Order: sequence, then structure tokens, then C-alpha cells
Amino acid sequence: MTTMVSELFDALRAAHIPEEKARAAAEAVAAMPEARLATIEGRIGIIEGRLGTIEHRLTRQAIGLAVLGAMLTGLYALGGWGLALLVHVAGKVGALG
Repeated sequence: MTTMVSELFDALRAAHIPEEKARAAAEAVAAMPEARLATIEGRIGIIEGRLGTIEHRLTRQAIGLAVLGAMLTGLYALGGWGLALLVHVAGKVGALG
């Protein structure tokens, strides 16, 4: 049996509302908080999904930065020749303006 607000049911019955209509109204009012909770839970699910997407993007960025760091370390290890290669490639791709 569905939960209902007994005070509302009693008040409606005292106002000569038919029992079935009073019961339906009291049950509808009792169900409102549950419906609100379900809405909030749905929104939390959407937020969790968005956070998962952001986490994925941040992970990809961190991997990209790690690869860039490794590349720069390798160029530094090559000395002047590595820097010349970097400038040459950057010029070819238009990264120098």
C-alpha cells in the first residue's frame, strides 16, 4: 500500500471529499518527496558522467605533457643539435609565427 499523509486525508474527509479522492490526494502528496529525491539522484548521475569526461580529458592532457617532457629531455640531451632540430621543425609547421 502506498504511503499517505494521514493528516491531509483526515482533513479532506472532514471536508466531505470522497474517500477515494482524499486517499489519492494524500498519496500524491506523500510521493512528492520521493519524486524530488529521484530527480536529484538523476542530476547527480549526470554530474558524475560529466566528471568522468573531465577526468578522461585531464588524463589525456597529463599523458601529453609527459610525452612533451620526455621529448624536450631528449632534445636537451642531444645538445645544440637537438635545439636546431626543434627550431627547424617548428619553423616548418608554422609554430614560430
